Amino acid sequence: MYNVVILTAGVSSYRIGRRQAGLPLLSHIKERSQEYTGPEKARCKSIEMPEPELEFEKKDTIAELFISVDSVLREGRFSEASQLLETVMEHDFDHPLLFENMRAIGFWKNREGKISSLSGVPLGRQLIDYFDEFTLFCERKGGTDISVYPPVKHFVFTKARTVLEEALLAGESSVLSDIGRALMEQSEHAKAVEIFERILKTDRYNAWALGYLSEAYRILHEEERSSLYLREALFYDPLMIPYGRIAHPLIASLAVMARSEGFAEEEEVRLWLGMYGEISGILSVRRKLAPEETVNLRKTIAKLEADLRAGVRKSRTEPRLLLAYAWLIGERMIDESTAGDARITGEIELIMKKMRSVNDTIAGRFAERMRRQ
Repeated sequence: MYNVVILTAGVSSYRIGRRQAGLPLLSHIKERSQEYTGPEKARCKSIEMPEPELEFEKKDTIAELFISVDSVLREGRFSEASQLLETVMEHDFDHPLLFENMRAIGFWKNREGKISSLSGVPLGRQLIDYFDEFTLFCERKGGTDISVYPPVKHFVFTKARTVLEEALLAGESSVLSDIGRALMEQSEHAKAVEIFERILKTDRYNAWALGYLSEAYRILHEEERSSLYLREALFYDPLMIPYGRIAHPLIASLAVMARSEGFAEEEEVRLWLGMYGEISGILSVRRKLAPEETVNLRKTIAKLEADLRAGVRKSRTEPRLLLAYAWLIGERMIDESTAGDARITGEIELIMKKMRSVNDTIAGRFAERMRRQ
């Protein structure tokens, strides 16, 4: 049992005021009671408060403090959040959520000056860059499953999106990719689709945008479109896809296949994902290429063939060339108007021969897949 001095009058209003401010209660009640002298002191009395009740009060205060931390972080007030956690430490030094959250807030407190010195597009982009660093920082320290992570994320992408959209309205189209990223982080997937499709109108082979577009359609339960755009992202540049922010199960399945074939390095695995998508039939959704796209595909094949002959980074060139052959064969087969055309059949056989000269095993598995279609 603890002997606690409290005021018999005015305690309720004082308690409410402290709670609204998100500040501790018990120690300050005693401090305030000792300020009174003379007749006012007679209004105070000493009562015994059971230890369990004190413990409940402490837990209640800590919960309120963490609510206040969440609130100020959503507004980017990192120093204030740090002070609130120091108050938690005064109440419960061994609180299980304390130090990992203090460390995380310290990351942002150390960058507060830089953030306050920026505005407009530089501010939006710096916030996103800092958030990516922050995520890696948290993962190294034990993970992002900490209470301060969601409110920090809310602040970063709300603020970034606001300043970037203002720039877009002013005619700054280079911010589209940053806005698309912010929309994905805020789960505004339908709006993100509009942004990524807008990017692709002027940059058709942007694998970063294609990867995000595939993820957005997957979340929106448009599986065929998701598969189509993933296939294209893996073809145009598999190393530019934002894998860390995409949870597409097809990527995981293809990666397992590639690793089972002996590819251990992450870059190698990613370079082979597209080809394993063709072999397995996992990425079977395709569209007919526009004439200029077919011309570009043939040019890509010619360049990759020259690189392979010259021995230019075979580990990169081989999977990309095989995938380009697979795409060209698929394009020739998809056109029903040429079905049975001996010239087209001969071209497909020539491409298959080239595939076998590069990798006979992969070519054989691809041919078997084509026969089953």
